[in-house]
Amino acid sequence: MATALGIDLSDPDDRYAQIVRIGIADLDPSRVLKNCQHLFVTLGSRGLLAAWLRLPTAGQKVIHCTLHRYAGMGWTLDGIYRSFKRDYCDKCPDCSPHSPEWAYSEEWQQVENERHRGYMESLPEP
Repeated sequence: MATALGIDLSDPDDRYAQIVRIGIADLDPSRVLKNCQHLFVTLGSRGLLAAWLRLPTAGQKVIHCTLHRYAGMGWTLDGIYRSFKRDYCDKCPDCSPHSPEWAYSEEWQQVENERHRGYMESLPEP
């Protein structure tokens, strides 16, 4: 779909291609979520490109700690988590990794969305 919009995903200098590559990489947040059962990822603002491509992760993401109510926002899941982990997780005595058998899925995400509905509704509007 991106090429139909004239986006060359192989061009490292194309800003639109960078956004699409980030969105594709962040479709599966397992690499972050596996580290703690208290982590929760939500999607922030997205631009037209994300809408046109139906790629919701080609926009801002927010990592939440639902236990301690911390949050960090940014464009790349890896970048957000690097800072979030340094600031909060590395010194947290409550870190609770998922079991090695755990696997991320869309179904798992939907269950988590419902489970954390109250938490999300309690957050202040941006």
